Amino acid sequence: SLSAEHAELLASSPTLIYKLRYENGIATPVMLSGNVVRMLGYSYAEATSPGWWWSNIYEDDRDRVAASQPDLLEHGELDLCYRFRHRNGQLLWIRDQERLIRRKPLETVGSWNDVTEEMLSAQVRAARMSIRERMFNGQPLDEILTYCAEQIRHCFPSCHAAIIRLVDNGPPRITDTGLGAAYVEAVADRAATLKALLGDPGQDSQLLGSTTDPVTARDCHRALIEAAGFADAFHLPLRGSNGRLLGLLGAYCPGAATDPGNPDIRRLAEFGQIAALAVERSEQEQLQRQTLAALADTRD
Repeated sequence: SLSAEHAELLASSPTLIYKLRYENGIATPVMLSGNVVRMLGYSYAEATSPGWWWSNIYEDDRDRVAASQPDLLEHGELDLCYRFRHRNGQLLWIRDQERLIRRKPLETVGSWNDVTEEMLSAQVRAARMSIRERMFNGQPLDEILTYCAEQIRHCFPSCHAAIIRLVDNGPPRITDTGLGAAYVEAVADRAATLKALLGDPGQDSQLLGSTTDPVTARDCHRALIEAAGFADAFHLPLRGSNGRLLGLLGAYCPGAATDPGNPDIRRLAEFGQIAALAVERSEQEQLQRQTLAALADTRD
């Protein structure tokens, strides 16, 4: 039948179609296309329950979404992007295009499209350009890496990040985004374990693959991960232009994320590459300064 064909078409479409009814300012879906399970992970019953839509909008985006609602009443339509929580905990960027169809009761129809890839690409591209500018302007390495970690946190709010520099004759130097002092200190205390697992600085490690191959951190400090409330943690190698291991980009997540095909890992790897470039450039500049100082001493 035609209705069955329509249902099949909507269920297989990348676009989610909905109808909302607003009561006391709260929107409740009264109709959703069947692809809600595939797109967002929620059952139809969950997605049509009161408060479901609002409670799963990312907290930092709620004020902006709420502030846009008067435009819907004034202009009869709305087009905005915000982050929405998938049932597995992952944050997706959703483009929500909504049109007013009835005022009493207040009802709208609209569509959702997953634009996570486009939004993350734009965010990572802007962060990469900013980090390169900071490098060009001679900003200290610690400040650059702190900014890099903050941008990772901005792009992936559900994960914490740590940039771990492995150094000779000393504990790792860690730049993190609020992992907690106890966690950072415990990781630093395990310098020997980290180096044994990941390879000494200046030496290649057979345990590490390409820049986008995650290395699970569970075997290194499982108890720390669990105590901190993370379900998963992994490291991405930071390599210099000659393949030398400079350090690691650690990601600590509320859900399993160590699949190398995970798009978040590919994006994190882009941050890892720029962080490695900053570390390598800092080392080269330090070596140049030492060489010039040695030449000056020789002339004296």
